[in-house]
Amino acid sequence: GMKVGDVLEVGSCYSRDERHPFDRGFDEFCLCEEGAKLLTVGEALHDSGLREEYGKRYDLVDMEAYSVAYAAKVAGVELKVLKSVSDDATSESEGGVVAQIPKCMVNLWKFIEKHNYLG
Repeated sequence: GMKVGDVLEVGSCYSRDERHPFDRGFDEFCLCEEGAKLLTVGEALHDSGLREEYGKRYDLVDMEAYSVAYAAKVAGVELKVLKSVSDDATSESEGGVVAQIPKCMVNLWKFIEKHNYLG
C-alpha cells in the first residue's frame, strides 16, 4: 500500500460532496490513460467506515483536485495532477500532516524531475 511521502500521478478525479457547486455525484474527469483514481470530498476524512469504503474504489482522497480539474476543463487548459500522500486519513494523523510537508515536497520535486515534467 501507499505510505506518507509517496507521489502519484492522478489518472481520474471523482467528486463526492453534495455541497460543492460542481458536484454531480461521482462525476469523473479523466486526466490521463493511466494513473491513480482520486476521490475529492468536502471535508477531512476521518470516518473509518467511509475511509474503508472509499479505499476499495479509490487510490487517494483529497479536498481540491476535482474542482481544479473542472476549472481546467472549462478553461480548456491541459492539467496534470500529482499528489504526494501527506497522511493516512486517521484521526491520529490530523496533527501530523504539517510535519510531513517537507518530506512530501522533496518527494514531489524528485518525481517531477524524474519524469521531466518541466521540460
